[in-house]
Amino acid sequence: MVLKQHKSFHSAYHITAADAVSPLHGGTRRSLQLCAMAESQNRRVVRTISGRRVNSILSLIRSPRSVCKTFRLISKLGMSRFSAKGIYAAFIHGVWLCDLLRTSKHDELWIEISAGKCLILGALLSAMDAKYVAFPHNVEFLVPSQNQVFLRNVADAFGIERQIYLKAAKVCTISAFDCAVIRSLGAPDVEVLHYQPVDAILCNLLEIKRRRAKTTKKGILIIGTVGNSPTRKGIECLIEQIRASQCIAKQFTLVGFGTEMFQKNAPENLEVLGAVPDEAMCSLMATCEALLIRHPQSSGMMTRLIEAEIAEIPVLFLGDYLQASEKRFKMVSQIQSLD
Repeated sequence: MVLKQHKSFHSAYHITAADAVSPLHGGTRRSLQLCAMAESQNRRVVRTISGRRVNSILSLIRSPRSVCKTFRLISKLGMSRFSAKGIYAAFIHGVWLCDLLRTSKHDELWIEISAGKCLILGALLSAMDAKYVAFPHNVEFLVPSQNQVFLRNVADAFGIERQIYLKAAKVCTISAFDCAVIRSLGAPDVEVLHYQPVDAILCNLLEIKRRRAKTTKKGILIIGTVGNSPTRKGIECLIEQIRASQCIAKQFTLVGFGTEMFQKNAPENLEVLGAVPDEAMCSLMATCEALLIRHPQSSGMMTRLIEAEIAEIPVLFLGDYLQASEKRFKMVSQIQSLD
C-alpha cells in the first residue's frame, strides 16, 4: 500500500485512538502499528484531549472562533443526531481539532476510527470537507452490543460512520471482510492494510517461537480482554462449553485484562489468572498446547491470530468467525466442539 509521505515532520498529523496508558489489547496493538507507520512517514502522532471538565471549559473560553466553527459543523451533521453527551463531546473535541488545524501547518490527515471520540472527530472532519485517510479498527455498526453513547440511536450512528468513509480520500481496513463491507457502502477508495506487530511485540513473538522448540507443552490457553464486547461474549460462551464438555481431564488457562471476574464461577479444569505480566504471558504462550478462541462474527480482525502465526502456536477456533478462515492462516484449525 502506498500512502503519501511528507518531508516536514510538522506538515501532517496522525490522530491515534490509543490513550497514553491503554492496556495492550488488540485495538492498542493496531494503534501502535499505525503510529509507527505514521512516524516512519514523517507524520506527527497526536492524541486527543482527555475531556476533563476544567480543561474542556478552558479550551472553549480560549477559542471562540473554533467554538463558532464547531457549532456550524455540528449543525451541518445534524444536531438532532447527537445525544447530550455527544453534543458536549463534539464541542470539546471539535474545538481541539479546529485549533490543531488552524494553528499548525497541515495537509492530509490520518485518523484512526473507533467507537467514541475518534468517531466524533471523523464526523467533524467529514463535515469540514478536510482531506483525510481513515483507519477504522472495526466497522463499528457491525460490532455486537456496541454502545454509541454520543449518538441518539443505531441509525444515526450508522449514518455518521458511513459519511466518514464516503468523504475519506482513502479508507484502510484491518481485514478483507471490513474492506468488502465499506466498499458496499459506496466508499470510493478502500484497501486492506493487514495488522503487523511493531518491533517490540515482534521480538517477543520470535522469542516465544524459539522457546516453544524446547518446551514441553501442556494445557490449552485462552487469551482475552473483557473490555471488548465480542471478546467477552466469546469468553463467556467458552466457559460454558468447557463446563458442559466431556474433556474434564484437559486443563484450560484463561488470562487477560479483566478476566479475573470469571474466577468465582469457573469450572474446575479452568484456571483463571486475570491480567499477568509480560514474562508470565510469554511463558504461558511458550508452553501451551494451543490457543483456544471463540469469537462471534463481527468486523475487524483478531490480532492474536496473526501473532500466533508468527510464534507458531496452534489455534483452535470454535465457531464461524469468517476472518479466521483466511488462507494465510496456517496454524488455525476451526472446530465445532471441545469433545
